[in-house]
Amino acid sequence: MRGALVDSLGDKPMWRGAFFADIRQNLPATSTAGMEALFRDMQARGQTIGSIEWLSYAERLIDLGQFQRARQVWANAFKVPASRLSTSPMTAISHSRLRGPTTRRPAGSNGSSTLISQ
Repeated sequence: MRGALVDSLGDKPMWRGAFFADIRQNLPATSTAGMEALFRDMQARGQTIGSIEWLSYAERLIDLGQFQRARQVWANAFKVPASRLSTSPMTAISHSRLRGPTTRRPAGSNGSSTLISQ
């Protein structure tokens, strides 16, 4: 059945954008492995997967709380070298989440505010 879907998507049907928009909104957590298999099958057949299509899936993974998986999908889709991942903004965000929530200290005498970790 997936093969038939891959063939249909390869024909660039009018509903292809709606299909990926639906993935973005409604893909169940239990279907992420199947979605990745669909992408692999599309690539194996030489089909181009658009950046919006990749991002639709990565955003869904984020919504599902699968941050590391989303990051890996994004890195693979956009050919980000592994050496660059260790210095990406996501690393800083991940580390800040580990430290706990951040709040703003009231403005000081110079009118500035300071971010503090709790």
